[in-house]
Amino acid sequence: MTALRGWLRGFVRVRVRGGSPGVFLTRLMEAGHAAWSVRTEADGSLTCSMEARTFLKCRGWARRARCTVRVLRRGGFPFLVRAVLRRPGGWAGAIVCLCALVCLSQVVWRVEVIGAELTPEAEIREVLVELGVRPGVLRHHIDVPAVELELLRRIPRLSWVNVGLRGTWVVVQVAERAVLPPESPGSPVALVASRSGTVTAVVVLDGRARVQEGDTVREGQVLIEPPGEGPCAAARGAVWARVWYQEYVEVPKAVPQSVLTGRHWTRRVIRIGRWTVELGLPKREPPFLSYRILERRQPIIGWRNASCLVEAITYIYCETREQINTVDDAQEAAELAERLAWARIRPLPGATREETEVRVELIHETPDVYGFRVVVESVEMIARPQPYSKKR
Repeated sequence: MTALRGWLRGFVRVRVRGGSPGVFLTRLMEAGHAAWSVRTEADGSLTCSMEARTFLKCRGWARRARCTVRVLRRGGFPFLVRAVLRRPGGWAGAIVCLCALVCLSQVVWRVEVIGAELTPEAEIREVLVELGVRPGVLRHHIDVPAVELELLRRIPRLSWVNVGLRGTWVVVQVAERAVLPPESPGSPVALVASRSGTVTAVVVLDGRARVQEGDTVREGQVLIEPPGEGPCAAARGAVWARVWYQEYVEVPKAVPQSVLTGRHWTRRVIRIGRWTVELGLPKREPPFLSYRILERRQPIIGWRNASCLVEAITYIYCETREQINTVDDAQEAAELAERLAWARIRPLPGATREETEVRVELIHETPDVYGFRVVVESVEMIARPQPYSKKR
């Protein structure tokens, strides 16, 4: 907050040499003035930032501390305004550019369609053009609810449509209706196993079950056959089975990890459309070799669901250092191997953490790594439709 107030009022970055810089800084604070970004340099001098009006009063404090105070640079809003007023042409150009930017940001420059797989994208774009959604139109001329309803009415294959205004883009997200593959005449449909396993439950809605609880099935085996041989005969139901997944996982005994040191460096910018303006000091690289970046955005000018036209962005560079974490306990390594194996298996359809059993077995150990075999048992629904033939 002190730095922000200093930027608004104007600040100077100074170097204090000779005498007792600490005494000078103490007298300055006792007088009720603020200094920030204080740093002691290698040559024993002290650098800090202070408000410009504070600098004008510090001659007496420097004399008592037997120091010399030299200005390194100036910054802040008053100095920025002074520099701009010296160049009226640049000021007028900035105003013209800002007005042009605001006007151009109200125009649609791109239309993007997301989610169309079975429906041709060209068909959707053709309907959008008829509805007035195309590059070059004003954003406020687009009636979003009406466009969404009209797309659903004209293209029956769509089950859901969302039209979003993101700055100068119009993003149209669609979801299509699930369409079952047409059945060929004389080909009934059965339910077969999508993978091998041991059956735990069978539910038959239409047809005849070929397996029961406790049976072991292989991938492709018929689980429920259709009730007849006609072209419309289709088995309906569900079959759950216990299936197995096996993974080999290696856990290194020495794991490098990046940890925070507690030091940080802040950079602030104003984003106007696609352009950014640095606040405070000129742009420079962070004073750390390794770091993580935290980003905070504060909208200044925006409208409804559009992306912000003007926003303040704060980048916080947090210094990090490398630290080696050792895994000496086989039990700890086994727990880590289980988490790694589950991270690979979790995306598989039907696999849930609550319905799984995990077995971890140490296969080998070297001076550098542990090797584990991880077996995961999961209860999943394995029935899938497939054309049926009596030859099975």
